[in-house]
Amino acid sequence: MDEEAEQQVSMKAEDSRSQEQTRRLQRQVRELEEELADMRRKESELVQRKQDVVSECLLFYLLT
Repeated sequence: MDEEAEQQVSMKAEDSRSQEQTRRLQRQVRELEEELADMRRKESELVQRKQDVVSECLLFYLLT
């Protein structure tokens, strides 16, 4: 195989590795975005629960 053909094979292999790495990184980004969305949803639920507890405590305080 001449040098030019070897370079082509090498470039194709490098391109393939780059594409695979890009796919892996895109998958990681999607997973992290989903995790962030879940965490934001849980945070929202906890904030609401905290507000409910504070309201109940205030109501209990006012009624006693």
